[in-house]
Amino acid sequence: MPGGTVSEDRRGTSSSTFRAAHPAPHDRKNIALHKQNVADAYADVRWRAPELVAAFLDHPAPFFDPLTTVRVPSWSRGRVVLLGDAAAATALLGDGSSMAMAGAYALAEELAAHPGDHVRAFAAYESRLRREVGPRQRRVGLLSRFMVPRTRPGLAVRNATGRAVARTNRAASREAAHANR
Repeated sequence: MPGGTVSEDRRGTSSSTFRAAHPAPHDRKNIALHKQNVADAYADVRWRAPELVAAFLDHPAPFFDPLTTVRVPSWSRGRVVLLGDAAAATALLGDGSSMAMAGAYALAEELAAHPGDHVRAFAAYESRLRREVGPRQRRVGLLSRFMVPRTRPGLAVRNATGRAVARTNRAASREAAHANR
């Protein structure tokens, strides 16, 4: 479906991703709102979507989480500094833990390089990490538009790419298995 996906794995676990035409209201604790957002997004979708949406709506505590990119003007205030996803979430790429560890290491180095001057240390840490985070955040937008295209041609490109990657992975797995004999 343009603007969303519905899938189910071999174990029967289903998932969906959709791009709202306008940012949907979100309240992490408002399960009724989550259910309404999903029902609205898949109202006109066929295949097994009605059945899967019904299961989502019937579940007492379904999982719903918006894709979020955190952008804040400053990563510190006073003696408090943000690290990892709190400073600059780049969800979808799965690198939040890695960025948090890299950020902690960079912060420690900057604090050591500027003893007694947390303001300079925080500014140096932020400057250093923003050079890494900026491109990652831009890639999130590109990747989300690729993974959940809004048009049928976009779907065709995504699906063809997925099939090509799957074929490449299967071939590489066969080669690795053959090499290990």
